[in-house]
Amino acid sequence: MSTENIAHEKRYRDWLAQYDAMFAPENRSPQQDEQFPLTDGYSIRSKAYIYDGDLHLCGSESELLDNEGKVRYAWRNLDTDGEFCSLFRHRNGKHYLIFRTELYGYSVLEVESGQEMHYVPACVHPEEGQKAEEVFIWAGADYDPDTDLLAVIGCIWACPYSTIVLDFSCPLQPQPPEHWLDLRHIVDPDDTRFDDIEFVRWDSDSLLLRGCDTEDDRWKEIAIQIEQIQQSLMEGKSVCHAKRIYGIRKNENDIRRNVL
Repeated sequence: MSTENIAHEKRYRDWLAQYDAMFAPENRSPQQDEQFPLTDGYSIRSKAYIYDGDLHLCGSESELLDNEGKVRYAWRNLDTDGEFCSLFRHRNGKHYLIFRTELYGYSVLEVESGQEMHYVPACVHPEEGQKAEEVFIWAGADYDPDTDLLAVIGCIWACPYSTIVLDFSCPLQPQPPEHWLDLRHIVDPDDTRFDDIEFVRWDSDSLLLRGCDTEDDRWKEIAIQIEQIQQSLMEGKSVCHAKRIYGIRKNENDIRRNVL
């Protein structure tokens, strides 16, 4: 699996550009627009777009607003399935916005400086003749300032939800999938006890999850000691080797599978 970052390669930028037409005025869907608050007076204003051409696409144009309503940053997202954005004050004192610009990968904005980082793994957009491979799709993130760890909820496409953890001590340094720890490996190593596994919160010495028990369909709380998470990260256990990597869309017209 190639996890090289292609976010700034010409072939990837050209691929993005072919979907600019989705953001034409005639594709606006104002009834799905959103505006919601974040932390420390920041907020998000988002415009929705639906494109029904040769492909059915749902996208968005979003703006980060400060407490005076000034636009601090704007971006587009080609795929709003599981769309999210999260804002945290880091232990270094700066604010970081985490978001997506398409289904795969993740992006980080350092609000105070305007510096940004975009990460898209090569395996999800292979070159011609190569086979696409799935990676964990981000759908929410929560930062722990005491440990500089980031918990991310999401899934491999068409698989149950899980939660990954990664080092967030250097927010603008991309972390490829081989550095993402899937907590399913810890709480359900045989992949039989739980269906969805979701993040609940960070505690002082543990991370609290809830899992949907496959026997009775009830949600059970699960606490994992932070020391165990840190040790597993050091050992290099990753989401890339999960058993559940079988969810691949079959629609050859899907933008997730278009060859660059």
